[in-house]
Amino acid sequence: MHILIAEFSYSLTEAQLLATAEQLAPNFSAIPGCYEKTWLIDAATSTAGGVYKFRDEASLRAYLASPLWKGVESTPQFTNLTTRVFGVMDAATRVTHGTPAEPATR
Repeated sequence: MHILIAEFSYSLTEAQLLATAEQLAPNFSAIPGCYEKTWLIDAATSTAGGVYKFRDEASLRAYLASPLWKGVESTPQFTNLTTRVFGVMDAATRVTHGTPAEPATR
C-alpha cells in the first residue's frame, strides 16, 4: 500500500470549498487502485488537502499523471500545493487495523 498526502492553500470561502468538494467527490471515488480519500480542511489557515490510500505505487503514480490530478494542480484558487508519498509498513499497519479491504474493481 502507498499513501499520498496533498496539501494546498485555497482562496475560496469555506462554504465554496465544501460545496465544490461535495460536488467533485464522486470523481475521486472512482480513482483506479485507490482505497479511499480523506478530505482535509483547516479553515483557520485556509488550508485543505487529502490523504489517499492506494493499492500500490503504480496506481498512485498513474493518478498523479491523470487528468483529474492535473485539474487539481491547475485550479487557480489552489496555491502552494505540496505532495508527499509514503510506503506503508504493512505488518504493523494490519495489527492496528489500517489496511483496508480490497477496493472495488475500477
